[in-house]
Amino acid sequence: NKARHILVAGTTGSGKSVWINQLILTLLLSNSPSDLMFYMIDIKKVELSIYKKFPHVQSVITDADESIELLENLISEMNRRYELFESSGVKHINPYNSKNPNIKIPYIVCVIDEYAELALRNNNVHSLIQTIVQLSRASGIHLVVATQDPRKEVIPPIIKSNLPSKIGLRCSNVHSY
Repeated sequence: NKARHILVAGTTGSGKSVWINQLILTLLLSNSPSDLMFYMIDIKKVELSIYKKFPHVQSVITDADESIELLENLISEMNRRYELFESSGVKHINPYNSKNPNIKIPYIVCVIDEYAELALRNNNVHSLIQTIVQLSRASGIHLVVATQDPRKEVIPPIIKSNLPSKIGLRCSNVHSY
């Protein structure tokens, strides 16, 4: 919860996938499916499909258009949660779950592998990601965005500034991060 959203950048062979897999496994092992749900976007179709059978994982999407639909659904879920918070008189997920132990809402982590490729296939990605990173943290929705190339042409500065936790693993241009 303290990390909010994470940007992971690194060239091929730098350990980016290893780091992401360790994060996912740590979260899977330390949380029950009722406390944490995963959504994964894997445009390359090779990194995240191994998690499909875990009960925490709601979907592993490999299609760009389906990815857009998922991001839109996450925004809808974020808005639904904020309406619940408002009606309960709380500001974020922890007090809500404390007040409503029988109807707790789980945290959501959305892992996006190869953001650059996803953005290349659909221009709407940037605006959806911007909405999520700017507004979703208090609702318990968090992003892990991985890319080989963190340049501003790939990840706009407004998005990058809202991904406060950054992991850099051998980037080709240190000034782009």
